Amino acid sequence: FAGTIRAVGTQTGGVDTIAVSGAGTPMTTGSIEGQVRNAQTDLPQRDVRVWAVTSGTWNVAAVADTTISGSYAISGLAPGSYVLFTTNNLGLVDEVYDNIACPATPCDVERGTPVAVSAGATTAGPVFRLDPGGRVSGRVTDGATGAPLAGVSVSLYAPHPTGPRFVRSATTNTSGDYTA
Repeated sequence: FAGTIRAVGTQTGGVDTIAVSGAGTPMTTGSIEGQVRNAQTDLPQRDVRVWAVTSGTWNVAAVADTTISGSYAISGLAPGSYVLFTTNNLGLVDEVYDNIACPATPCDVERGTPVAVSAGATTAGPVFRLDPGGRVSGRVTDGATGAPLAGVSVSLYAPHPTGPRFVRSATTNTSGDYTA
């Protein structure tokens, strides 16, 4: 319970008597705690964002970033079911729980396994094991002169039944080189 409690006490002959009054309110939210690890090395992964969306919707309920130990804690969740997914800039393939690769944005949260949250409770959340992803590198040049072009945005998309989905982007450096 959380709330304000007022205690009034007296001491009689060395014995404390305390009367407690007030209205406590039950905890109305819960949380999910878990971890993110590299699937290849099993090392914890820092700075991965874990998203909780209300099951059956695209409504983002909360997000949390992993700590140096790879742990995350998503708090303040109303009782219900949530689908979790990751996003990162570490070169790892993101996932929707339970082990569904999510190489493109947005993730297909409809395919995720819901995680139940109860009021006043912490749910042991999933351990995400993210696989290392690939990189695409190249050089952008002027078609007429062959000179490198700096500051060009290069975007990568993955095929999807409903249309291409954004994967990541990069900007060329002064030599026209990029890695995404």
